[in-house]
Amino acid sequence: MDKKKSFIIFAPEFLALSNHLTIKQRGELMTALCEMVLYGEPVRPVPQYIAKAYNFMAESISENFKKYNEVCEKRKAIATKAASKRRANAEQKKNSSQTIANLNDNENENNNDIKNKNENGKKEKINKKEIGTLAVPTLEDVKIYCAIRGFSNVDPQAFYDYYEAKNWCVGNIPIRDWQAKIIKWENGGENTSSFASIGDCLRLPKLAQQGGAQ
Repeated sequence: MDKKKSFIIFAPEFLALSNHLTIKQRGELMTALCEMVLYGEPVRPVPQYIAKAYNFMAESISENFKKYNEVCEKRKAIATKAASKRRANAEQKKNSSQTIANLNDNENENNNDIKNKNENGKKEKINKKEIGTLAVPTLEDVKIYCAIRGFSNVDPQAFYDYYEAKNWCVGNIPIRDWQAKIIKWENGGENTSSFASIGDCLRLPKLAQQGGAQ
């Protein structure tokens, strides 16, 4: 996987940490952060007057990268599992077809076998706990996705509780793309008036613990 070359900066935190800096010094701060993301560390030593802001923001960016990589690895594992399951199902279907062909000599047994197979197939479809190629998300998955997309109109806890109560279905139809549902919530496509905004969920870790910047 290519190295991620973009990062999230939250405006309130950046302004709070750099309000004592000049425009030129803020530029130096952003340059140092960009070099850290691209090369692992700034090309030149970080000046003392921006060191505090740089260290805080660099740590937060690194934490966000870690969460991003965890999400990527989780999605990769899900995709690999789904591909293996599709291959197994295809092989099972092929074997089942051969079995049915061999049972054509006995019509009654063949009919019973087909009936049982259809009933088992319906039960498997109803009990299937997988949505498209994406598994049902955890609350952490929802929080990370909202943070990566910068959504401000979605409360991850409310979103997760709402669809968890519905067994991740709309009516009797399983949700095939939970990320698309989040986008609808963000754009007001779902009835989200009774849910709170995301609040401190997307704030940088240390400032959120301290109550945020004023």
